[in-house]
Amino acid sequence: MGKIYDDYKNTDYLEVTVLREKLEEVNGYYTTLGYKQISCKEDKVYGNLLHLVFARPHNIENKDRLQYLQVKLESHINSLSKVEEKKHEKSLIVSLIVGCVTMALFIIGLTLALNQQAKSGVVVLGVVLSVVSFIVGVGSIKPISDIYKKENADFKVKIAKNESEIAFILEEIKRLVKTDEE
Repeated sequence: MGKIYDDYKNTDYLEVTVLREKLEEVNGYYTTLGYKQISCKEDKVYGNLLHLVFARPHNIENKDRLQYLQVKLESHINSLSKVEEKKHEKSLIVSLIVGCVTMALFIIGLTLALNQQAKSGVVVLGVVLSVVSFIVGVGSIKPISDIYKKENADFKVKIAKNESEIAFILEEIKRLVKTDEE
């Protein structure tokens, strides 16, 4: 074990990797749980990541309950991150598929229309495919926009639910810690 963990019988240590912009938020969570940040190092590869080490006394009142609440808190924080990560997953996939189909139709149509050795029927087919690709592209704007709006609404509901759960857990932790101090 490293020098930082020599006092493991009297002190609980916790290592956390966070995005730089989440530093204050994460610090607040663990401070509420009774931890103090004892080190902060930048990631050697990713500049937006920080490696934090927290410590708190090993023997504290309500430790089992606090650890349970810590797990619940971390679960909701991770859930928040997953929701943010997948915010526009469906609309992105639909947009990519529609874009690829539209481009394929347009390229095939353009190739057929510009083929100088083709019969007139093939040229007409090429023009039709090019027009159809344009119609598909323009016609998909509204449905994709609707999917995007629905994702935003779902995102707001999921975020609000997780944030209210986090606030509830933090209040319970504060009550436990306040009880310990009295």
